[in-house]
Amino acid sequence: MKLNKMNVARRQLEVAIELFLADGDLISIITLAGAAEEIFGKISIKADKENSLSLMVRTHKTLGSTATEKELIKHANLVRNSLKHANDEGDEEIEFDERQEAISMLSRALTNYFRVSIGDAIPLMERVYKHLHRVEDA
Repeated sequence: MKLNKMNVARRQLEVAIELFLADGDLISIITLAGAAEEIFGKISIKADKENSLSLMVRTHKTLGSTATEKELIKHANLVRNSLKHANDEGDEEIEFDERQEAISMLSRALTNYFRVSIGDAIPLMERVYKHLHRVEDA
């Protein structure tokens, strides 16, 4: 089977969004959206477009952060990477806000997808943001 990485990432993102809209498992949402975010982010870089991590680093630096780019990226990916790896001594447990991390990872994935496929990304973005507003307004 031969798969196109854009299609793989879009499928991962679509499933993550469906789970989110159905109030599904937040860990699965983070993992799927994180995988899509990474693929779309690398495609963005290859197309000479700023991805969500680059934007985050640039914003932190503009606001006066003294952290290095590597430190900022490690922090941004901490939960996603902790959920998919068990490499380090003492990383058997992690504490975080599941909903907030899921929203953050979906936002990053959607931002990267928007960078490489504007027309297809907008309907997905609208579905997520409408759901967020309905939940917050309730």
